[in-house]
Amino acid sequence: MLDVPFIYIANIVFNFYNILICLFIIFALIPSIIKNDKAALYFSITCFFTILFNLGDIPNWCCEGPGKYNHTLLLVGTVIYYLSHPFIFWFYLEYMKEYLPQKKIIEFFIKIFMLFLIVYSILTLLSIKYNLFFYITPDNYYKRGNFYSVSIGLIGVFFFMTFMILVANHKYLSNVQKISFYSFFIIPFVLEIVQILNYGLSLVNMGITFSMLIIFINLHRNLEIKLYMTESQIRKKQELISEFQENTILSLSNLVENRDTDKGNHIQRIVKYIEILAKQAQKDHVYPDIIDAKYISILLKAAPLHDIGKIVVPDKILKKEGKLDTQE
Repeated sequence: MLDVPFIYIANIVFNFYNILICLFIIFALIPSIIKNDKAALYFSITCFFTILFNLGDIPNWCCEGPGKYNHTLLLVGTVIYYLSHPFIFWFYLEYMKEYLPQKKIIEFFIKIFMLFLIVYSILTLLSIKYNLFFYITPDNYYKRGNFYSVSIGLIGVFFFMTFMILVANHKYLSNVQKISFYSFFIIPFVLEIVQILNYGLSLVNMGITFSMLIIFINLHRNLEIKLYMTESQIRKKQELISEFQENTILSLSNLVENRDTDKGNHIQRIVKYIEILAKQAQKDHVYPDIIDAKYISILLKAAPLHDIGKIVVPDKILKKEGKLDTQE
């Protein structure tokens, strides 16, 4: 058994889930790319750098400490992790440009973005020798460098510029496009807060990947359905994606349930309670523009994840039979 903390194993599992989802999206978009769909191309490249982002993160959880190849893997992984992050924003910006009308203004922002990107990339590479953003200690542990805050600031600039371009073009987007594009910013930001509150848990990567999946489902998959697929193919694609989503949720809920001390089918009871409440809310016309049969269906699929926080609760607290003390 590897001497790796449970939370590190969970982070590695999340990384591999993210990689698989992005690979699925890339392969699904190949027909559109072949037909010279620039939006599909830029979105695939965004997914590619998201894969690199997750690959670079894995050595951080399993290669610290002594080992024949650990130092090289940790250093290479750290460089890839830092370098790939801004490229995700860059190609996401190029992707959004295909949907937005103010292309000249966007081109101007992209030039400024490129300037910051070059500076960021140079400083990242210099960090290998001069410990600017990060450094690897002699006993092979990752540490933040003296100018780590500069890297965070530059990533903040990439985030802010991309977000402001989206806000400036808000009125030109359909509701589906708004939900899709804004998810790229909102989901990782929310998970960043959860990550800060649960030290050691890595969720931002998953936030980026889930937003990619939302965009793919709302925009590219629907476009493919309208242009290229017959009714039977539509059903097969929807079943495949639905099965993929349900398997992902099932795997995560199983991860939670394995740590649960309640053996009385807690998750199944919660799902049933939510179903009763949601259907009653629909009957009483509570939020009638939101709560419908489709909404309730999605809600029930997501319900098993309501205790996801148990993943990071130590066993001595989670399984303690008596009362918790003040520190716990």
